[in-house]
Amino acid sequence: MNQRIRVAAAVIIRDGLVLIGRRKEGRFLGMWENQGGKVEPGETDEEALVRELHEELGVESTVGQPLAAFYFDYSSRVGHCVITFYRVEITGDPAPLCHDRLLWVDAPLLYILNFTPASHLVRELLYDMLRQDPWATR
Repeated sequence: MNQRIRVAAAVIIRDGLVLIGRRKEGRFLGMWENQGGKVEPGETDEEALVRELHEELGVESTVGQPLAAFYFDYSSRVGHCVITFYRVEITGDPAPLCHDRLLWVDAPLLYILNFTPASHLVRELLYDMLRQDPWATR
């Protein structure tokens, strides 16, 4: 059955660097991605992100404005996905609870690392955000 899935993803920027995690299991094993996940029935995107960031990073978070939304077709096996990226502020130091590694990266590394297809969609936006005025994004 082909279904439509809503996903909320975080753009977490601190000191001119964006936080990404490397997948330790599943279809995109070893690829880098933004944190976030599926919006459950009855949840808003913001509620889903707060829940997901607590589960994935062990942090409290404040969800800001949406930055971009993309339609993505994972395959007829998984379904269609609408992924919305939000600017998010976190409290505390993130821990890799669901990833094998976390990295704070600058703009040039965004084009060197191997991203999941969904996170690849937002890479250009992140690059532009970090290059315009990286210190203003604290």
